[in-house]
Amino acid sequence: WLVIADCDAQKKEGRIYSAAAIDKASALEVLSEHINEEERFEINPKTQKITGSMQTRIGAITIDSQVISNIPNDAFTQCLAQLVKKQGLSVLNWTQQCDDWLARASWLGQHLENFPSLSKQSLIDDIETWLLPYLSSVSSMNALKKVNILELVKSCLDWNDQQRIESEAPTHYQTPSQKRVPIRYDSDQGPTVSVVLQEVFGELSSPTLAEGRVPLRFELLSPARRPIQTTSDLANFWNSSYFEVAKGMKGRYPKHRWPDKPLEEKAGRSIKRK
Repeated sequence: WLVIADCDAQKKEGRIYSAAAIDKASALEVLSEHINEEERFEINPKTQKITGSMQTRIGAITIDSQVISNIPNDAFTQCLAQLVKKQGLSVLNWTQQCDDWLARASWLGQHLENFPSLSKQSLIDDIETWLLPYLSSVSSMNALKKVNILELVKSCLDWNDQQRIESEAPTHYQTPSQKRVPIRYDSDQGPTVSVVLQEVFGELSSPTLAEGRVPLRFELLSPARRPIQTTSDLANFWNSSYFEVAKGMKGRYPKHRWPDKPLEEKAGRSIKRK
């Protein structure tokens, strides 16, 4: 321990020009008002268990560290909050279903003024509200992986908003032939469905989402399920570019339906009936 009167940190290695030696006990007595004791808990990445220590510090200097053998019940949630803020939601039981639901909620929040704004960052920032209070019986990462995070995330919305997300940002589009097709909520392209063209005969105009504000985007597929046209305006498509598409497709897929009057055609399978 040194009392330093003059020093220069320089770039790599500092120099001390004037100093006097002092024993640890005397130094701690002089600095007693600046000494802090703090409990620190961490999740061991190998064992996935909580380790704790009582650290005595002066500023950024750790003077002493003692292992805490009896870990308090709330230590896990303390550690988890720090871990999520450092590594993100992936440390939780975060599934594809969580991503899909959050994409719908985030998209709807962008188009409805009175709908809550949700994002991964907002969930991380507010973890003390929607997650930690419900983990009182969880004390390990293994147990955390069994927690249904999706249901807890959904609880960020009240019952009315949860119903609105189902009606205004649904998971699927139902074709006129009663086929359910998943909707992709892309932040750049908007809600999109990929569907074989013949499945949407009878859909005279593009359905709308977000209380009528946004038309559903259609990626229309050939019988081989390759994209042949993308549109957010089916009404205009049927009356214009459909005929160019049909003209090109008739030669490639002659056994499939490419009617001259698509508005009068029944939705369903693309192959012509015998």
